[in-house]
Amino acid sequence: GKSLTRTTYNDDVTLPIPFLVCGEEHLDFNDIVASFNKLEEEALLVSSSDDEFCLVLSTTSVQGREVIDSFGGSLKGVPLPDFTKIQPGTIDEVLSKGWSVPFSQEQVVTKKSNATEMINHWERIIIVDFTPELSGMNEEADLLKVVNVITNDIQDMGEVGWYQKIDEEEKQQYSVDESTIDIPSLSDVFSLTAITTATSDNQRIRFWREVFKNGIESKHVCSTMFSTLFVKARSGNYSFQLVLNPMDGPPAEEYESSASNPNCVASLVAALSVHPYVLSVKANFPTYHGWNVAQLMDSFK
Repeated sequence: GKSLTRTTYNDDVTLPIPFLVCGEEHLDFNDIVASFNKLEEEALLVSSSDDEFCLVLSTTSVQGREVIDSFGGSLKGVPLPDFTKIQPGTIDEVLSKGWSVPFSQEQVVTKKSNATEMINHWERIIIVDFTPELSGMNEEADLLKVVNVITNDIQDMGEVGWYQKIDEEEKQQYSVDESTIDIPSLSDVFSLTAITTATSDNQRIRFWREVFKNGIESKHVCSTMFSTLFVKARSGNYSFQLVLNPMDGPPAEEYESSASNPNCVASLVAALSVHPYVLSVKANFPTYHGWNVAQLMDSFK
């Protein structure tokens, strides 16, 4: 895929975005999918009951409205808002002290490390699911190309967001890369920060603006986080993991632009949620964390 521009984000005709579509029980799943000119594997059934079933697929806003209207009220659908792609508890998790990436210039835990350092020594991972039409790519190389597009888009949006925030005098000190002229900032496209009306300035909106200001849209644009993270394809190439502190990777050289800065991680989660290739975003927490730590500590005795 190609990188996204401001025009693309505002394009109702050619930009496919994830839709939640629900049909009455008498409708056929395959008929609905075919109405959107999709194959069965390009749609995901997310719920089913005696009264209705719901699925997720990607379509343009124009096509979505046309198909839904053609069913005469028995089919309903809405675009998935970006913040609904962020799984419940994810932001609280990545901002918590227990989850946040420890800042250490040591690459590995040594025998001299104390117990606290050992407890902190596990990989922090953001898990990202693709939209159904991108899921199940045949080759891992294809997945990595798509992930590269996504992360490049996010970094570009961060740089644009930082540039928009500096004053005119400071802007004179920088030359603008022509390739970023039409790219929107993260603040422009994330639904909560894109709201500009005077009555919309509430605590939730201020929270996200502050996160972006100190994260991806800051002067450092979280460059260390992006340069040190590692991408892992998940089984079937339906999703991928962003490992923020890979065990065999280099240590972060400075705090503010690294994944140890919670604002960098939270703004990364938000940026992933606005991308049309992404269906859901969540953070990991090892189920057997305590057992793993105990085993790790035993190995150093």
